[in-house]
Amino acid sequence: MNIGVAVSVAVSATDAKGYARATTLGSPRILAANREKSARSRPSLVETAKLNDVDPLVWLTDVLERIVSGQTKQNRLVSLLPWNWKAAKAAEAANTS
Repeated sequence: MNIGVAVSVAVSATDAKGYARATTLGSPRILAANREKSARSRPSLVETAKLNDVDPLVWLTDVLERIVSGQTKQNRLVSLLPWNWKAAKAAEAANTS
């Protein structure tokens, strides 16, 4: 027993062009709205540091020094995120004690 149903839809070139034009005209407004919304919902670097109980000035100074000096390579940048940076600093402090 075949339960599948075949459906065919005829779309004219004019309909397709009209759809593409409407989609294109609406895109910038939609993108701008999404960009605005995501910017409001994304915390800044300072806020992210504060949320992770990290002093933003100390953290950002250390991170920038590590990047500029080449001490941290591009594939290890994730280690400089506030939560990873804090854990690494805690581990360093534990090792020196």
